[in-house]
Amino acid sequence: MFTVDDIVKATGGKVLSDNSTKELLLSGASIDSRTLKADELFVPLKGNNVDGHDFIETALGKACCCLSSRDGVKPPKGTVIVFVEDTLKALQSLGAYVRASKKIPVIAITGTNGKTTTKELVYRVLSTGYNVFKTMGNFNNHIGLPMSLSKLNDESAAVLEMGASVAGDIELLCNISRPDIGIVTNLGAGHLEGFGDMETLRKTKLELMDFASVMIVNGDDNYLIEEVIRKNNTLKRQLLPYGFSSRCAMRAENVESLTNSTGFSARVVFPDGDIKTLITNIPGVFNVHNALSALSAGFELGLNKDDMTEAVSEFSGVPLRLEIERRDGMLLIKDLYNSNPASTKAAVEELCRLKSGRTVAVLGDMLELGTESEKFHRELGRLLRLKGIDIFIAVGSLMGLASDEYQKGESSGVAYKADNAKAAAEILNTVVAQGDTVLIKGSRALKMEGVIN
Repeated sequence: MFTVDDIVKATGGKVLSDNSTKELLLSGASIDSRTLKADELFVPLKGNNVDGHDFIETALGKACCCLSSRDGVKPPKGTVIVFVEDTLKALQSLGAYVRASKKIPVIAITGTNGKTTTKELVYRVLSTGYNVFKTMGNFNNHIGLPMSLSKLNDESAAVLEMGASVAGDIELLCNISRPDIGIVTNLGAGHLEGFGDMETLRKTKLELMDFASVMIVNGDDNYLIEEVIRKNNTLKRQLLPYGFSSRCAMRAENVESLTNSTGFSARVVFPDGDIKTLITNIPGVFNVHNALSALSAGFELGLNKDDMTEAVSEFSGVPLRLEIERRDGMLLIKDLYNSNPASTKAAVEELCRLKSGRTVAVLGDMLELGTESEKFHRELGRLLRLKGIDIFIAVGSLMGLASDEYQKGESSGVAYKADNAKAAAEILNTVVAQGDTVLIKGSRALKMEGVIN
């Protein structure tokens, strides 16, 4: 919650109104005039195709306060406009101002894969002892994160997701949110068009270490942990590695698939030596890692271990991320949010683990991999062949390269190529049979939900 005076203090803006603003209390910021609420601040942003300033009149018909960087805009009667030089920078400054006004622990999560699931797990674990604020949806960038922070109210802890696609992104988000605890889930090939190479990606993700005093990191990710250790020789942060290996302070042992379930059981050794049984009810052994990171955050904040492990066991997953559905006699694995080499490999591993009958992989292009794109797709095709996937439906021109590799050498599988999700659906309908286990995954731009909808 914030006032017009707070907006002025945060942004250095000027109030364009003769109306009294002292009693106006705002619940947060919004950039969309269509979903704007009466007690929200409208922030018009200029994009490549649309300028939000064109919708100020519409916005002030719903709410009574907005920002503007356009000269000559006059507030209608009963409304307030705060003039600023740059509305995006003003939004970021406002988010930083609201966060700074709250003396609460802030946990920031980044990494290549698993950020949203980890955020939800941390939220549930911390909710056993705190009133927790969390990032809205996947609002994890330079616009979404400050907009989320503007909605902070009386919560006693905050969990924020941070995405990055170019160098400096995490530093920007940390300057806004000032995290106390940082979590890095893993490092893998993703958004390489923006980063250029893996080393830049690694350095960008670990910009988080420059801010957080406690770092919770995947101790089984060698590429991550070696840079964490090197960087910490200077920074001297408190490190809490988690994972399956002996070097991990938060460690899972005896990880086993549950009978008649898609989840796992494990024996968890906490940093203080206590041992608890952990049950996850979501697929993917990588989600055991995500659960360990959430338990690590709760441990750092002194929460009850039994309450935390119970909260993890009650978590049922995030929509579009490795959802399991039984349909028409098939087991359907829907991993539709996005795709990169590491997440696709993990999904294929789940396809093989959960299989009953034939395995069918319907995979769309993995985008934004830059100059390494062909290499990663061909590697995937070889993986599918080695795993013995029975049917491979390749969607898109890049995945066609994976299909070519899949068909090389000795393989009893069958490959098909499709230009888009609709064509893939037509192929799938002709080849699938009862008892098959089907994985559907691809980058968001391919709209792979069209394969099953």
